[in-house]
Amino acid sequence: MKMVRNFQSLAPTPSEPKRKNIQRLITVFLCVMSILHPVLTFAQSEARVTTFKHSIRWLNESNFPNYFLLTNVRDSIDTSIQRDLVGLLKVDKVLFPDKIEYQIITGFGKPKKSPSGALSSAGYDVEINSFITRATSGYAVYWSVNVVIRKDGITIIEKEVKHEIEYSNASAYMTSMRWLSPPEFQAIFMGLFREAIGLENKYAEKIIVGRIEEKEKEIQSWFLESSRFMMKKRGSLLQAGNFAAQLENEKDTIIRFSYKNKPELRLGTISYKPILADLFTGIIGLGTEYTIKEKERKRGTIQFSDGKNLTIELNWIEEVTTSNTTGEVKSRITVPLVGQIFNDTTGIGNFIYEKISTILSSEVTKEKFSWVSGPYTENSFGTAMIHRIRGKLHDKPFVAEYNELFGFVEVKTENQTFACLIFQNCNPENKQSFDNSKLSKNKRIMSGTTVNNLGTPSLENEAKLEWYPIFIKKNSTSAELETGLGILVCLFFGIGNM
Repeated sequence: MKMVRNFQSLAPTPSEPKRKNIQRLITVFLCVMSILHPVLTFAQSEARVTTFKHSIRWLNESNFPNYFLLTNVRDSIDTSIQRDLVGLLKVDKVLFPDKIEYQIITGFGKPKKSPSGALSSAGYDVEINSFITRATSGYAVYWSVNVVIRKDGITIIEKEVKHEIEYSNASAYMTSMRWLSPPEFQAIFMGLFREAIGLENKYAEKIIVGRIEEKEKEIQSWFLESSRFMMKKRGSLLQAGNFAAQLENEKDTIIRFSYKNKPELRLGTISYKPILADLFTGIIGLGTEYTIKEKERKRGTIQFSDGKNLTIELNWIEEVTTSNTTGEVKSRITVPLVGQIFNDTTGIGNFIYEKISTILSSEVTKEKFSWVSGPYTENSFGTAMIHRIRGKLHDKPFVAEYNELFGFVEVKTENQTFACLIFQNCNPENKQSFDNSKLSKNKRIMSGTTVNNLGTPSLENEAKLEWYPIFIKKNSTSAELETGLGILVCLFFGIGNM
C-alpha cells in the first residue's frame, strides 16, 4: 500500500480543456477588474487643513522669527501633523494649504480664528491657529495653539492650549536676543499641537528656553582650543559706567580688574547761532532751529590687580539741534567714534567703534507701518544689531563684536578667536538681573539703574554679582589675558557712549 505524501495528491486532476477554460475565465475576470477598479475599490479618505495661521503680538522678529518661512521647518511640521492626524482620524492622507498665514499685531487686537477657506460638507476639516504674545501687563511671553477639527461640518475636537515661554535669564527680555532656534521652535509648536488634539501633555506650565548650558555647548563646538572661565562683575558695563570684575576658573581667581571714568572739563562750544536764532524769532515772529557741532571726549582707566593700567580715550563729533520755541534738543553722532589706548601717557593702540544694523530678510520681507509702534519689518529672521571695534594694540590687529541677536561677544587678535563671552548672567542667586538692570520675578516690572561713576563697586557680596561664562584660548599668558580683557572693556566703552 502506497503512502499518501500530501493532501494535494487527494484532489482530482482536471482535464486539459477544463484547465484552459478556467485560465481563460481568470484572465477575463482580471481584465474586467482592472477596468472597474476605481469603482469597485473604496475611495481614499483624507483630511484638509483649511486654516493654518501664526501670529505674534507686542513682540519683534528678532526675538521670535517666523521660522515657517524655512522650507525644512515647514515640511517637517507638515509631516509631523500628517502623521498625528492620520493616526487620530484614521484617514489616508492630509492636505495642507499653500502657505501659512502670518501676522504681526502691534495693537491690542487678537488674531481671528475664523476659517480661511470653505468648509466641506463631507470629510474632515482642520483649523490650526498659533499665537505668541507678550502679556497685557508686564513682560511675560505666552504661546497658545488652538485646534478645531470638524467631520462632515460638525465640530468633534476644539481645544486651545497655552504655556508661558520663559527665557532662562533676564537678558532676552532686555535685548534683541533670539529666543528660539528653528529646531526648538518646531519642537515646542508640535508639543503644543499634540497637546491640543489630546495625544500628549509634554510640557509643564512653563516652557524654559535659552539655557546657558546649550550656549556653552555651541561655543565649545567651534572654539575647540579654549578654556572655560567665569567673569564676575558688578557695575554698569554696558553703560560705560564704573565697574569691577574678576576672572575665575574652577579653582581660583586669576585676575581682578576695574574700570573708572575720569572727569572731563567741558568748556562748551562758542557759537553765535543761539543769539541769531533768538533775534530772528523776535523780528519775524516765527520759531526756528539751530544746529551746533560739538567735539566730545571721554576718558576712563582700566586697573589690573598686578598694578598695570590702561587708559581709554574716546573722541567724536556730535550735532546738537535746538528749537528756540519748544526747547527740544536733539543730538546725533556724525562720525565714527575714534578711540585711543594709552599705557600711562604712551599711546599703545587705537580703534574705531561701529554700530551695524542688518535685517536678515527673506523672499517675502516687507517694510510696514503701524500707528501704534511706527515702522516695522515683517517676515524676516530678525535684525542683527552688531557693536564692533576694530583697531591695533601693541601693533597687533584686533576685532571685537557684540552680536545682540545671539547674545555673545567675540574677541579676535591677529585674525584668531581669542575669547568668546556669553552675555547672559548665570548667577543662581541673581538670575533676574542683566548689566545692573532688574526684571521682577513676576516679570511685571523692569527697572534700570543710573550710571555709576562714583568709586569702585564692591565684589564682596556674591548675591549682587553677575556671572558671565567666557571661553579663552588655552594656555594664554597673564599678559594675553589682560590684553583680551582690555579689548573687551574698549568695546563696552564704545557701546555705552554711543
